Amino acid sequence: MRFSIKWESMKIIQIIIVCLCLVLACSCATQNSVHPQLPPETSFNETASRGDPLFVTLTLESGEKLLFMVDTGLSDTVLNKSLEPKLGKRLGTGTMTWTFYEKRTDGIYRAPKLYLGHTRLLLGSRVKTDAIGGDYAGTPMMGVLGMDCLRHYCIQLDFAKSKMRFLDPNDLKNRDLGKAYPLNIFFGCVFTYADILDMKQLSFRTDTGLFGAVDFMLKPKVFQWEMREQKPFGQTDTNFILLPNGVNGTNWVKFADRSAPAAWLPKIEFGGETYTNLLIVENMSKYWPDENIIGLRFFARNLVTFDFPNRIMYLKKTNTGPLADENNATNTSATSAHLFFHPR
Repeated sequence: MRFSIKWESMKIIQIIIVCLCLVLACSCATQNSVHPQLPPETSFNETASRGDPLFVTLTLESGEKLLFMVDTGLSDTVLNKSLEPKLGKRLGTGTMTWTFYEKRTDGIYRAPKLYLGHTRLLLGSRVKTDAIGGDYAGTPMMGVLGMDCLRHYCIQLDFAKSKMRFLDPNDLKNRDLGKAYPLNIFFGCVFTYADILDMKQLSFRTDTGLFGAVDFMLKPKVFQWEMREQKPFGQTDTNFILLPNGVNGTNWVKFADRSAPAAWLPKIEFGGETYTNLLIVENMSKYWPDENIIGLRFFARNLVTFDFPNRIMYLKKTNTGPLADENNATNTSATSAHLFFHPR
């Protein structure tokens, strides 16, 4: 009887071990099966480094080519409402903040198949639809590619060559990618930490959808503290420039029907690198004012690699100043900057 009990116990242990092995094998197989096929290198518009959104062309399963903005500040991929007849039955509605202050109701649909070249992109199970606007070279913007897609890939933005590359995140050791910054992703929003001005490890949201003449948005406490700390222009290289007709050294950048205090910096240190001719804006968002944000104009000064699978961002400085009219600091269209300010 005792032998029988031991034998049965051994059989149970063997079965458990076999089951665990099968689970591990299946897990490994699943991980390998979902490793995304890398899309081909693609071009984006040269004007992305000079104030325009960053656009790429994607293709529907039908072969129709569509212009999409690439936006690390948007959690979900969004399609133009005009595509709704091609998306099937509406699954519901959601709310999203699309500009500096506005909330709108969006439709929710099952995600369609989207391709870059001949490679199908990984998306979430659902997409949203909205009356998004804007165009490039006369072509209307038909979608915004958000983090539900981008998080699967290691994406490199080469502004000098206007190329977007998809790299193998497991094969980056021998590449000269520049300084590494940690990435944290919360609810589709991407954050990093960096030393800037006289502040250590300041938290920033990385947002390629923050376009226009703006390099950084700083939350009110940070922006106002920096303004109070500044000495008259000319005493140091890191002071804010007193813009013409400004109040207390600031000017105003307009977002739709709202405005925000803004100021120029002739030089700053970011992550140990020196950059010049930057526009800093106070974050006056009605909904998320407590965020510091890195915009597309600053990213365009670097070779940028977003290794989302490994949660690392690399910046390799390629330009000290902005690519657009580097020698003209105060004549940029600071008073008419355009922003796509995205929520979670």
